[in-house]
Amino acid sequence: MGCRSGAAPSCDDGVACTADSCDPAAGSGGACAHIPADVDRDGYVALGCMGGDDCDDGAFAVHPGATETCDGTDEDCNGAVDDGAGMSCVLGSGAASCTTACGTAGSQSCNSSCGFSTCVAAAETCGNSCDDDGNGIADDGCAVPAPPNDLCAGAVALSGNGTIAGTLIGATAQASGCGGVEVFYKVTVSVRSFVYLDTFDSSLDTAISYRSTSCPGSAISCNNDACGRVGSQLTTLVDPGTHYFSVHVASSSVVPGTFSLRYVMMPASSGANILLSSVGSYSGRTSGGSGIAASCGSSSSAGAEDVYYWTQCPGQNRSVSATLCNSSTGWDTVLHVEHDGSSVACNDDDDFDCFENSLASALSTTASGAGLFQLVVDGFNSSESGSYRLDVDRF
Repeated sequence: MGCRSGAAPSCDDGVACTADSCDPAAGSGGACAHIPADVDRDGYVALGCMGGDDCDDGAFAVHPGATETCDGTDEDCNGAVDDGAGMSCVLGSGAASCTTACGTAGSQSCNSSCGFSTCVAAAETCGNSCDDDGNGIADDGCAVPAPPNDLCAGAVALSGNGTIAGTLIGATAQASGCGGVEVFYKVTVSVRSFVYLDTFDSSLDTAISYRSTSCPGSAISCNNDACGRVGSQLTTLVDPGTHYFSVHVASSSVVPGTFSLRYVMMPASSGANILLSSVGSYSGRTSGGSGIAASCGSSSSAGAEDVYYWTQCPGQNRSVSATLCNSSTGWDTVLHVEHDGSSVACNDDDDFDCFENSLASALSTTASGAGLFQLVVDGFNSSESGSYRLDVDRF
């Protein structure tokens, strides 16, 4: 019929987010089409447009089900920003409060992978031996604390035999004599005793001093660099009571460090205690009570004794041969060698070699290792004592 004049149909649905059009071929008289907006052409309709759920219709990568990336954007339209796998913070967010591995208050920032950085404190907390500020150094910038036995009041008590770790780092000078800065130890004995100390298991150049019964006192005796080593060795004969000792750096030029202190307490004779330095004949007379028990002879080993003592270096072996088999010794003797409080050798009645007195004693042994040794002239029981001559043939 050709074109005829008439009114054009209106397809405007009044919704701004739809594209409205007329399709003349759609049925008799045509039909209106209303297509919701998908500006970015990602297949998802803009949020709020006829049930659409694309929260950013201007970005192709943003729509429901999209992969979340660390960029401060909600790509998957779930209402949360930067919430993908492995993400714990929002890019660009401020620092968050936290607790450091040292147990102190700190903060952490959000990195470029939307993960929190290590929690660190703004400054070190001194004295906790921990790296609060995360620079790899514990207690940096802090004053080094003094050891607990830097002062006499904190002197560490030693008893029996053993080894103890010590430090001179942070120590201050409290006592004069015998090297540089020191730390204090104390020993309490109920009978006359030998106190032996050494630092041979240390690489630090040390010195050891005996301070007497007062602290800090004065250096009654001192040893620095024994046996050709930087370690030291000290033996002191003390009466009943409390006695003080110090371990020092060898001099003020030595940088303080850590050390290992070995200590031994051995009972001494109530009679003579003589430093043995060479072979020869030694005369004496035992009397009084017993201080040192023998591992042979009478079950009580209660005879009075004299002690001949010496010290040795690490790795040292010394052959020792001694006898009481002579006309000057006419009573029942026991001869024994003790090391650090343990028996090395013991002889009672050397019938084979002792022609003058079958009750006299003799022994030969090897003294091995570092420490304090005692060659003891002893009585078989509490009634056996008297004059003697000790012949040391090898030493």
